[in-house]
Amino acid sequence: MHHTNKIFILPEMKSADMITGNPYLLLMLEHLGINMEVREKTIAQICNENSVSTDLFLTIANLFNGFRPTHNPVYSYSDIQAIVRYLDNSHKYYLEEKYPQMRHYIEEFNKINSQAEILMIGKF
Repeated sequence: MHHTNKIFILPEMKSADMITGNPYLLLMLEHLGINMEVREKTIAQICNENSVSTDLFLTIANLFNGFRPTHNPVYSYSDIQAIVRYLDNSHKYYLEEKYPQMRHYIEEFNKINSQAEILMIGKF
């Protein structure tokens, strides 16, 4: 994932610092169903308040920042439910927001330049 500042996220880190380091993590919070009004709470506090395992949150957030897990985590049933919710919300985001936006840009591009090669982009 795109990141602006490669920081390793820890449970005691302030959520504001995490977001400042990589604003794209706001999208991750949204996909996990976490209220984005995190203010000065720590990662552990946010996870506790939203019934998301801290280990799962840290794994996903650090993956966003380009870090691979250092251990093989064992996830519970509720973690699997959170992963499925995350994937479902991510899928909806792309279908309902990003894909229509990309389609619009392709249509605008085709209006400017209607060469056959350009028209293939829309078919792709």
